[in-house]
Amino acid sequence: MKTYHVDLEKVRARYDHPGIRYVAMSGIRADVLEERHAKLSMPLGDLHINHVGTAYAGSIFIAIELSAAALFFCTYGVEEWVPIVRSVTVDYLKPTKLELTADLSLTAEEAAEK
Repeated sequence: MKTYHVDLEKVRARYDHPGIRYVAMSGIRADVLEERHAKLSMPLGDLHINHVGTAYAGSIFIAIELSAAALFFCTYGVEEWVPIVRSVTVDYLKPTKLELTADLSLTAEEAAEK
């Protein structure tokens, strides 16, 4: 099973000082960044509220997309590979007015398989 060197400080820097303007504006924060585990939160400010006062679907999507990227970086590092989204399916189950949180992890076996 191949292991990857993960520089968690470089991963954290991507979220503490994002180079993508929307990510910087979103207010997303990395609560946990550790090997094969990422937990990100996004407050529901004006940028993320839709016309009926709940979380905008696009904001929900970007919160999970950014969290998946963080999990990728925490698993495989930032040097050798670049994640590219090929397809996404989202099932919106119910509206929320609460902060968005995504907590994702992989086992060592799942990471090696992928």
